[in-house]
Formats: sequence, C-alpha cells, structure tokens
Amino acid sequence: MFTRAELTILELLDKERRWWYALDLIKASEGRLRRGVIYVHLARLGEQELVESREQNDDEFHPQQPYQGRRRLYRITQSGVRKRLERGSPEPSLIPEPA
Repeated sequence: MFTRAELTILELLDKERRWWYALDLIKASEGRLRRGVIYVHLARLGEQELVESREQNDDEFHPQQPYQGRRRLYRITQSGVRKRLERGSPEPSLIPEPA
C-alpha cells in the first residue's frame, strides 16, 4: 500500500522518465509533496526497489538551484513502473491529501 505522496512521486517519475532532484519533484507536484517528508518517501520507495538514486556527477548542475555540494537524483525503476500500473488508476494522486 502506498501513501498519496508515494503515488505522486511514482506518477511524476513515470510521467517523465529521467533523473529528478527531490526539489524539482516538489515543484512539479503543485503542492502535493512537501519538503519535510519527500526524502522519507523516496527512501521507502528505494528500499522497495521502486525508485533508484545516484549522486550528482561533477559535470551536472541545476541552473535554478545553484548548490556547492553533491546532490542526489532519483528515477523510477521498471519495478516501480509495474507497481504504479498495477494500481489501476491512471492518476490516483490527483486526489488532494487531507490537511
């Protein structure tokens, strides 16, 4: 069973299958994800092998978020794509989370 935040993460990662910064996921979620908990959800999805992560390369940079240290990037795995599709609902995370 996934939380709404985890479904949102899988939805965004599946929609654009590329490497994402966590802060970009928050922005793309249009308020569905919050900064304080996204890393917990990404870690949980990583433990289930639904999301993989890697450290930023030296030649990569993020123009909107200049940062001196290395950052982590995330993308959905094939297992993550299958699990998301098994849910049956095309966009389940569009239902707003209760406050």
